[in-house]
Amino acid sequence: MTLACKMTTDDKLLAAEHGAGPVRQALAFACGAEGNRTVLQPRLILRDVVQLVSETLPRSITINSEVAAGLWLLRGDPTQLSQIFVNLCVNARTAMPDGGQLSLLAENILVDENLACKHPGVQPGPHVLLVVRDTGTGIPPEMLDRIFDPFFTTKPLGKGTGLGLSTVLGLVRSHGGFVQVQSTAGQGTEFRLYFPAVEAERSPATVHHPMELPPQGAGQLVLIIDDESAVRNVLRALLEANGYLTVTAANGADGLAFYRERLSEVALVITDLMMPAMQGSEVIASLCAMNPAVRILALSGLIDPEQIGLRPVAGRFELLHKPVTGQTLLETVQRLLR
Repeated sequence: MTLACKMTTDDKLLAAEHGAGPVRQALAFACGAEGNRTVLQPRLILRDVVQLVSETLPRSITINSEVAAGLWLLRGDPTQLSQIFVNLCVNARTAMPDGGQLSLLAENILVDENLACKHPGVQPGPHVLLVVRDTGTGIPPEMLDRIFDPFFTTKPLGKGTGLGLSTVLGLVRSHGGFVQVQSTAGQGTEFRLYFPAVEAERSPATVHHPMELPPQGAGQLVLIIDDESAVRNVLRALLEANGYLTVTAANGADGLAFYRERLSEVALVITDLMMPAMQGSEVIASLCAMNPAVRILALSGLIDPEQIGLRPVAGRFELLHKPVTGQTLLETVQRLLR
């Protein structure tokens, strides 16, 4: 089978074991592991995030960045901290469909006992305050208390899992910090993230300089076709936690029907190769017939794709064997969507 397909991919972890609970897996990811914690300068994290969003957000959104002089250091995982801000920036983009202003701010702040006692586990003292502010549609007051609940979303059915903000909260808390949110309907939303600062006299040699922002999406729509609900849910949660929009289909026929209706909106299709009724190879052939420029990532477990005539096409079609690591999935998605 000759493929004339175009493909793209960008995302993070995938560990979808047969029989594993998708909710447990997604929440474990959202809460975040310890990661590679080191002393770092948050101004460098913000610099890289600003560079990324400047290249991916619509030009109708103006980006403003302000970092206070002498910003304190904090201890954290640069990948997880980057993910926090990219998630919030993607949310801000969604809240400003007609454009607006996105601000990322950083300053030193002393958290007093009165504020600390409102957040269990938080100790008073020096903190680094990082702010993400938009001039978007705002969050309705009746929903403000629920935005961090896992799987709660204000997006239409099929547009989001609601794991983005629960991921943010989990990662901030895992760094010993806390979050405050202020929002006014029609005027915008402000997320204030507090992280404990480390001693200023710590040797500069221990400061970590982030090397490269992990692959992140910018609101691209990804269609996931897989007959296993655990795989669908984990893929969906992880993609959305890293800046993508997703829609899922439990079989090839449903996936093709959705793609036919929304062809111009779908940036990437991820499909399993081994499914009942309609095999992945048939799905891929049908996608290519509808749109020769479609970008596809095929996931294979038991069969060798090359035995059924499927071979990678650089920048258009890629194959990954299950189980696949998150980093590999991220890099592949990025390569295809680039």
